[in-house]
Amino acid sequence: MQRQGGPAPDPAPGSPPGVAARPASGAWPARVLFFAVAIVVVVLDRIAKLAVQARIPLGDQIQLLPFLWLQDGVNSGAAFGIGRNATVVFAAASVVVSVGLVVFALVSRMRPWTALSLGLILGGAAGNGYDRVVHGEVTDFIALHWFPTFNLADAAVTIGVILLLLEYLTSSRRAPSS
Repeated sequence: MQRQGGPAPDPAPGSPPGVAARPASGAWPARVLFFAVAIVVVVLDRIAKLAVQARIPLGDQIQLLPFLWLQDGVNSGAAFGIGRNATVVFAAASVVVSVGLVVFALVSRMRPWTALSLGLILGGAAGNGYDRVVHGEVTDFIALHWFPTFNLADAAVTIGVILLLLEYLTSSRRAPSS
């Protein structure tokens, strides 16, 4: 049977004629998870940065817990203040990483754990990339006093990389030896 407006779709291998091949169903839920996580990270990162900027004067801090402070600080470099004069390089790197991750997600089948990990990395790269492109610097606001000040985007990238590494290590243990 043909659909109106064109020829019948190619049949799925081993199926009767007229039954269309479906896209791999496992790819879509992982892609949705990937993009949803990235969007949530970017939105939460923007909200947190705007709230800190609106409520805490630049350089000041508020103690939340005995070990945790909120501080309005800026960083024109990379993590831990490295490369303060390379804002353009870090902005470009954020864009390249973000585009690369989106392309990878669109052309690859990912497991949910990979999608979660890469979504965190994309959200963090995009969140800090936005700050670098629009403001020329990143707002850092989570202060522990024993560790450099960071933000939600930094935390998302770090957690995403750790989860990706854990997935690799656990899957390589399960893989048969050659």
